Amino acid sequence: MEKEIFLIIVLTHVSVNSYLTLVEEASHPVLLGNVANLTDISRILASEDISSLRYTIVSRSDKLDRKFEIDDISSDLSAVEAIDREEMCSDVQECILKMDIAVQSLTSAFFMKFHVNIKVIDINDNTPEFEVENFRTSVAENAKIGSSIALPNAVDKDGSANNHLISYNISPTHIPFDLVIKDNTPWLVLVSQLDRETTQRYITSVIATDAGDTTRNSSLSVYINVSDANDNPPVFQQKSYETRIPESINTNATILQVTAQDIDAGVNSRVEYSLARDNSPNVKKYFQIDPLSGGVRVLTSLRSEGGKQFDITVQASDSGFPVLSAYVYIAVFITDTQNDAPSINTQLLFSRNGVASIQESSPFGRVVALVNVDDNDSGFNGEAICSMENNYFQLQRLQQNEYKVSLRRPLNRELVSKHDLFISCHDLGNPPLTSTSSFTVVVEDINDSQPVFESDIYRFVVQENSTLPMYIGKVSALDRDAGINGDVMYDLVGDVNNKQFMFSINNTGHIAANTYLDYEMSSQIVLNVSAIDMGENPLTATTTVFVNVTDKNDNSPLFEKSLYSFRILENEPVKYVLGCVLAKDADSGVNGNVSYTGLTEGRQDVLPFLVTSTGCVTLSEKLDYERINTYEFGIVATDHGDPVMNTTAFVSISLIDENDNNPVIVFPMENNDTIVIGHRTAAKTDIAVVQAYDMDSSENGKLLYSLVSQNESDLFEIDTTSGYISTTREIDIVHDIDTYILWIHVSDCGTPQLQATAYLSVLIQELSVMDEGVSDRFKNLKIVTVLVCVTVLLSLSVMTIVCLIRYLDKRKKQVKITRPRHLGLRDFNEITIAPEMYNSTTSDRTKYVANNMSYLTDLSDGQSVYTSTASRQNRYNDVIRSSRDPKMNSNDDDDDEKKSCRHHKRAMQAGVNTWKPVNDLHSDPEVSVLDIMQRHNQVVRSVKANRKQRHKCVADVFYKEELGWSSRDPLGSDSGVGGSDIEMKILRYLFRKDGCRRSKRQLFSVALSDMMMTDNHVPQSWSSAIDRYRGGALSP
Repeated sequence: MEKEIFLIIVLTHVSVNSYLTLVEEASHPVLLGNVANLTDISRILASEDISSLRYTIVSRSDKLDRKFEIDDISSDLSAVEAIDREEMCSDVQECILKMDIAVQSLTSAFFMKFHVNIKVIDINDNTPEFEVENFRTSVAENAKIGSSIALPNAVDKDGSANNHLISYNISPTHIPFDLVIKDNTPWLVLVSQLDRETTQRYITSVIATDAGDTTRNSSLSVYINVSDANDNPPVFQQKSYETRIPESINTNATILQVTAQDIDAGVNSRVEYSLARDNSPNVKKYFQIDPLSGGVRVLTSLRSEGGKQFDITVQASDSGFPVLSAYVYIAVFITDTQNDAPSINTQLLFSRNGVASIQESSPFGRVVALVNVDDNDSGFNGEAICSMENNYFQLQRLQQNEYKVSLRRPLNRELVSKHDLFISCHDLGNPPLTSTSSFTVVVEDINDSQPVFESDIYRFVVQENSTLPMYIGKVSALDRDAGINGDVMYDLVGDVNNKQFMFSINNTGHIAANTYLDYEMSSQIVLNVSAIDMGENPLTATTTVFVNVTDKNDNSPLFEKSLYSFRILENEPVKYVLGCVLAKDADSGVNGNVSYTGLTEGRQDVLPFLVTSTGCVTLSEKLDYERINTYEFGIVATDHGDPVMNTTAFVSISLIDENDNNPVIVFPMENNDTIVIGHRTAAKTDIAVVQAYDMDSSENGKLLYSLVSQNESDLFEIDTTSGYISTTREIDIVHDIDTYILWIHVSDCGTPQLQATAYLSVLIQELSVMDEGVSDRFKNLKIVTVLVCVTVLLSLSVMTIVCLIRYLDKRKKQVKITRPRHLGLRDFNEITIAPEMYNSTTSDRTKYVANNMSYLTDLSDGQSVYTSTASRQNRYNDVIRSSRDPKMNSNDDDDDEKKSCRHHKRAMQAGVNTWKPVNDLHSDPEVSVLDIMQRHNQVVRSVKANRKQRHKCVADVFYKEELGWSSRDPLGSDSGVGGSDIEMKILRYLFRKDGCRRSKRQLFSVALSDMMMTDNHVPQSWSSAIDRYRGGALSP
């Protein structure tokens, strides 16, 4: 098919008319042509101005806007959707689409509008269609040959002659009917006589085929019943009708009545009227006909249809069978009799979603809309004048009833983002009628405003070491621009480490810390935050963020040293300050305040030191180097935070010895101050050694020996360091036989120097050779005799004690402890231990009577009151006085357990250390009885010392001051009151309130059980007491 393009350019003022062609249903997009080339606009504008031209479609039809598109720069006009000719032009032979195209310069006020007509070429894309799929009719059997039956027309929507031309065929053909076309209407014509009795029904198909290149067809099923049929159609009185009516005619008014007659009789002659199916939609919209009377009435108002003509086809059908119909045509002319208000049609240029838009940087004269005014009235009633009032835009006339809206002054979107324009149009009728229209122009933003932060400085407070990610706070910046120009994103500037590792910020301005913040490293962090808009040329703004980090108690106090060493003289006064420890806490406030306490929990001993809250170590009681010379303990530094954190350091205190103990001479001593030597003793022979000791240490305990006098002789000398006394020369049997009194002086090396003196009698005898041998034998015999006596004495003592315990056990002695209320003493206990015990009341006072002994102890003044026989009381007092060391007595309260334990330990220490064994005199031919007893006592003390180490509490029981045990007491001494003194003192101590930390029942049981395990000869009285105590008979 040949395509032809007709282009006619008519330049009148600023308009051009053009014609283009388009084949319907062509594959889209279809380029129709270039408007600029077709209109040859280059003859109007210079070449440099052509590039600034922008094209847009300003058609009044929404259908055209959707189906066509023009490139606003190149002016290529394209069909973007398939064009259906039958949809665009339904009732016309030639389909012409009218379109307006506007062109405008971006750099100047040039504007032009083209009127373009697009001719749509029809293709055979529609199949002929019958109104119904099935057609049913009846034919009287007496119908004459040549009788005809009108069939429904087939309609082809295609517009061209060939595509629209329809031919009909019938199938099958062996029926008594033939198909005849009359006025493009198919008829079935009877060609042979019908015989209802032979054939009552005929079925055939009518095929409608168009004349297109590629034919299309459809079929109609026809059902013919043979009966007595109506063979005469209705006949109208006139071949056609014409009428004129005003546009102001009322609805339901009858404008015309048609009449048709049927010469048949009965129902076959009854006629009904209707509008034929092929009437246009507008006819069916505005008119209707009465089916019985044939009156044509106005269905809706014709006010907007003045000056138009309607062609109406009326069908008259009888009621016979088959139905016969007749058709007549009516021409209705609508006269304009009333003035109507103008109709305003606004075409927005470069619009989006029905809203015009313009950039705020657009120049003066920029067109935003075209305004068309339609008035169907004639004469002055059809002429209209429009106006608009606005400070930024103006309305300018292009031609009759057409205007443009253009920019008249600069725009600022930040001040006014949109403009509402109101257009008013009135005609020139009398009276004039007015119409209004409005539309909105949105000002498109350009990036001309930079972001602005809500505050120049932001301050946020967070706690250190909070959970990650740690939220800091939010900054916010506002950009008055719109769209992406007003969209703001945030970034950290400055320190790259801060931005990438420590902190982050999202697009909403929320700042977070990615790592833990440490108050001790930095209490304030400064960040620089920038806000950047998203415009083509981004604009930025910055602000400062101060992040104040608050402290959290996350640091323990740290000592400067893990071990502190102090030295102190043993005789420093109480409250003496040895020194201070220092622990620093990196936290601040109360979290960094540190207090100190001594770590004494779990210690059995009581330290003579106090630790102040400031960390200073002070002396709380007197020190004794000879008892303990080194102290070690811990100090805890604790902060005041929540939770509390602490650290421990250790303190070592070394005592410096002072010379506060005199030397003690053990030999010679009273009752052991004489030695005998023979006259044959050679020169430089050691005859004796001075036994002395000093409790002090180092130089203070180092002893020096000297002889003060020796009967004005020079026969003897003493070694100044070892104390060995020796002869200086051979003894002269004539002049030197005599008794010599040697005054011995022992002094220490301390400052001030302390000393002690003793004397030794040296008897020089003249001996023969026989005497010397006998003397040696007597010496050995003397040693053996002493050992035998001691052994026998110990055996008798043990047997006596065992017998006594068995006797007391048979009597089932009970022990009862009471507190006499009448005495009123706070720390007074009465312990009565006796074979028999009873109470008697005399004068409302309780008197405790014991058969053997009853004694009162632990008075607040440290005294003891004894009630017994005079001999037993004197004996017990002698034991107590001999056992107590005056230097160890204390006036402190006996309820103070710690002080009591310290005094007891001091007594024990003094008791153990006050004895020093006599050195062996290998050169001395004689061994004295004193030497043997001292060695025996050494064995006893060793046993006790071992027992002390095995069990501390038992050791405390044995060596407390109250027991009165002395290093020189003989083992197993007895006071004659039913048990040994030691036994009685142990029991008395066990029932004191200030005993060891264990309960008294546990202490008693553990202590005595330990003794039983270590000594096979535990007294029976102790075993009985243990059994009764465990069984509950003995209660404190």
